[in-house]
Parts: sequence; C-alpha cells; structure tokens
Amino acid sequence: MKITKYDQVWELWKNYKDAMQAYVLKKTKDPELTKDLTHDILLKIHKSCCSKNEIQNVRSWLFQITYNTMIDHFNIQKKIKQSKVSNPEPVMDDIYQELAEFIEPLINLLPEKYGIPLSMSDIEGIKQQDIADKLQQSLTATKSQIQRGRKLLKVEIHSCFHIKESKTAGLFDFDVKESCSTLQKIIHEKK
Repeated sequence: MKITKYDQVWELWKNYKDAMQAYVLKKTKDPELTKDLTHDILLKIHKSCCSKNEIQNVRSWLFQITYNTMIDHFNIQKKIKQSKVSNPEPVMDDIYQELAEFIEPLINLLPEKYGIPLSMSDIEGIKQQDIADKLQQSLTATKSQIQRGRKLLKVEIHSCFHIKESKTAGLFDFDVKESCSTLQKIIHEKK
C-alpha cells in the first residue's frame, strides 16, 4: 500500500488511533504523556504521506512508528536525567521483565526430564557439571536435556504468546493467548 493522499492518513488514523493510544498508555501509564506521544505519532504518519514508499503491513508499520516514537521520547528523557545525575542507574526494559515472570511456569509445564535440568541451569544458574552430579547422570546427558528443554520451552512460548517484535528493536510487546489456560490463571491471580 502507498499512502498518496492525506485522506488515507486520516482513515488509517481513525482505524488505529484507539489501539495505538491503548498501547502507549499501557507502556507509559501516564494519560498526559500518552496524549503528547499520540500527537507526535499522528504527525509522523502525516509526514509519511506522499513519500511513495510501499507499506507491506499497515498495522505493523503504524505500531513500529508508535514504538519508535516512545523510544525516542524515553531516550531523550534518559539523556536529560543523565545530564542531571552523575551516576545514573541502568534502565531495565519492562517488557522483558514482564515476559520473564511467565518463563518459570512454562518450564514447569515441560516434562520433568527436561524441565528440571533447564530450571537448574537457566533459572538457578547452576553449572551443568553440578547438575549432572545432582541428577546422577553424565554431563553429556545433562547438556542434551538442557538443550532439548530450551527447544521445548521455545515451542511453549510460541504457543502461549502473541509476540510482537521488529528486526531493529527486537521484542516490543506480547500478549498471552486465551488458549494458554496456565498463564491466563496466573494473570487472573495477579489482578
């Protein structure tokens, strides 16, 4: 799709504005900042009119603009804070922290043969030789089980999440699928 008329911009805006605002509000948790960033997003979309660039997936393109606008804002804020503070603390990416809360329950869904060594290795940080000793098996078997556990965990992640990522920014959002009852239960318990 090419945006060749300003009417197309307004039509896109009308169709996606609420979803983009909800996404920004979820990430910023600040209604006033959401209004400001949403306005910036509209301006960027408006500027893209008549650029003759082909847009393959309109929704992804719009959310990439939304994501980049938020990142630009937070980078500016980070620079301002760093100039005011001599030893700034590193900023942790909330999205990875959110996702990490679900990893252990997903590991617990794996067969014990793979879940236990994987948890010991990747969650508890135990050396693989020590895991092999504790499980009274060879190091080769332990390494194999951990690798197999990681592959099975990846399958679980893709079956339980709608993951939104881009080539440039990596993971920028995720949602738990309704079909993943184990994680849905965890979400409802948090509320």
